[in-house]
Amino acid sequence: MERDAAEEIKRHFDAVAGDLRSEVRAVADGLVATNERLDLVATNERLDRTAKALDEKIDLTIVRLDRLDEKLDRTLEEVKRHFEVVAEGLRGDIRTVAEGFTATNERLDRFEVRFPDQFGEMESLMRLSFGTLDRRIQALASP
Repeated sequence: MERDAAEEIKRHFDAVAGDLRSEVRAVADGLVATNERLDLVATNERLDRTAKALDEKIDLTIVRLDRLDEKLDRTLEEVKRHFEVVAEGLRGDIRTVAEGFTATNERLDRFEVRFPDQFGEMESLMRLSFGTLDRRIQALASP
């Protein structure tokens, strides 16, 4: 009977040991799952910090871009004003050149009107002078 009792005790211990092993495995599996969840939580926290830092950098970049946009608008307005001043000056210069061109054309027109008359008079005087010179030369050349 002692043997039977010992075997019974052994079976009981084996059954309890098996149950304990199962429970230990379940607890170990639960610990692994818990560690995985903790790793996920830590990863999520790192991602949250990274996302927050990125949000701050994006906000700063947006502020800088807004300032740059305002500066670009001011510069564009200054360039427009400067161009308008330069363009107005060029218009005045072009008017002056056009007036000078018109005056030159008027003088040329007056010259063209007077020139044929003056040219005709000069031609007549030159013919008369050359004729007189020709007679003198011939008179000197004749013995």
